[in-house]
Amino acid sequence: MRTLGMIGGTSWHSTMVYYKLINEGVGEQIGTQGNKPTMSGDFIPSRLKFKFDINTVVPDQQFWDKSHYYVSKELTQGIFSEEARIFYLQQMRLLKEKGAEGIILGCTELPLLIKDHEIDIPLLSTTQLHAQAAVDFILDTESLNP
Repeated sequence: MRTLGMIGGTSWHSTMVYYKLINEGVGEQIGTQGNKPTMSGDFIPSRLKFKFDINTVVPDQQFWDKSHYYVSKELTQGIFSEEARIFYLQQMRLLKEKGAEGIILGCTELPLLIKDHEIDIPLLSTTQLHAQAAVDFILDTESLNP
């Protein structure tokens, strides 16, 4: 078994989900430390394009301030309002209209707000993906599957 140094969400709400998912996958306790937001600028779009040749569609700039407000003033404070849920579902519909075939829930609190059954496009929870990557890393899954 390997040791993982850091994992977590942008608030304690999603970090609880990380702990649960990782511990369920590994079956043992692991040490963690707090984290800082890791997504900014072109990180996700450039990584997806370079590694998988996937184009990324982002919300129109006119919606960025409202999204930032919901993340920083509500979601990371444990406030999961109906207004925020409606806003993000509408943004997902707009992205689908722009050609998106799936939605990355890039804020780790979004899976706590939006559920798969609420929209007819695949949702990719970064919380779930990070937790699975942590489990794979801890269990050294890559070396087990050459």
